[in-house]
Amino acid sequence: YSSDYNTVLMQAQEDQHRQARPEINNLPESLDEYDVILLDHRMPKKDGIETYNEISQKGLNTETPVVMLTANALHGAEEEYKEIGFAGYLSKPVDATALEKLLIELLPEEKVEIRK
Repeated sequence: YSSDYNTVLMQAQEDQHRQARPEINNLPESLDEYDVILLDHRMPKKDGIETYNEISQKGLNTETPVVMLTANALHGAEEEYKEIGFAGYLSKPVDATALEKLLIELLPEEKVEIRK
């Protein structure tokens, strides 16, 4: 393959990736319809903390718990995120049991059904 072909192929893959992952540049007027918001710390353009701050400053996150997802699982990270205002923290790759436990804790009681 020529290098021109590889360049075109790489650009097409990047374009496809961008379309698959919408960027949060223009936040909606209301986020109250969500029960929980999961934010990745390392997002393109704005990271999760910047996005959280923008949501909070616009008064869009008055009742919705926001959870930080990060591959940067350092000692003390959970406390740091909670000091910022996040309701929870999960390290990536996300453990299904930890996610379930956190969702049970954060979701409204009427939306959780625990089967035994």
